[in-house]
Amino acid sequence: MKLSCIICSYNRERFIGEALNGLAGQENFDYSQLEII
Repeated sequence: MKLSCIICSYNRERFIGEALNGLAGQENFDYSQLEII
């Protein structure tokens, strides 16, 4: 199980918000995490 799956099920809205921040601030953002949402 990916850590992002746990985060998504634990607090989906916060994960999405941090994922969007990651897209803006991290070049090495793991885009595969978005597929879980």
